[in-house]
Amino acid sequence: MHRSNLIGLVFVLTFVSCSQMPVKKAAMESAQALSEQQVEEMNKQAVERVSKKLKELAIAAKKAGPAQVQFLASDMYLKASAALMEGDYYTANIIFQQLIELVPHDHFIKKRYAVSLIRTGELESSKTLLEEIYKQMGTKDERASFLLAAVYLN
Repeated sequence: MHRSNLIGLVFVLTFVSCSQMPVKKAAMESAQALSEQQVEEMNKQAVERVSKKLKELAIAAKKAGPAQVQFLASDMYLKASAALMEGDYYTANIIFQQLIELVPHDHFIKKRYAVSLIRTGELESSKTLLEEIYKQMGTKDERASFLLAAVYLN
C-alpha cells in the first residue's frame, strides 16, 4: 500500500510538472513581445510591491519587539549583501532603503547603502547619506569622509 502511494505521488508530480511546460513557454513568448515601456512599468510595479511588503515586515517587527527587529535587520542585511555580491545593486538598494528605516542609526549599513547607490549612479542620494554620517561622526569615520569627498568631486 505504501509503495502504491509513492508511485501515485511520483505520477502526479510528473504530470503536474509536464503540464506546466506550455504555460512557461507561452509566458516567455509573451514577455518577449512586451515593449521596453511595458517592461519598465512592470519593473516599477514589482519594486513598489516589494517595498510595500518590506515596509509591512518592518512595522510588524517593530511592534513585536527589539529581538524581532534585530532578526529582520540581520536577515535583510544578509539579503542585501548577497545581492551586492551578485552585482544586483538595484535589489540591494531596495532592501537597504527599508533596512535604513528599520535601523536608522546604523552607520555601517548607511555606508554600504551609499556605496550601492554610487554603483547605480544615484550620487545625490548617496551624498545625502554620507553627509548625514559625516555630521554625526565627523572625521572618526575616514571611509565615509573619503566617499563623501569622492562624491563631491563628481
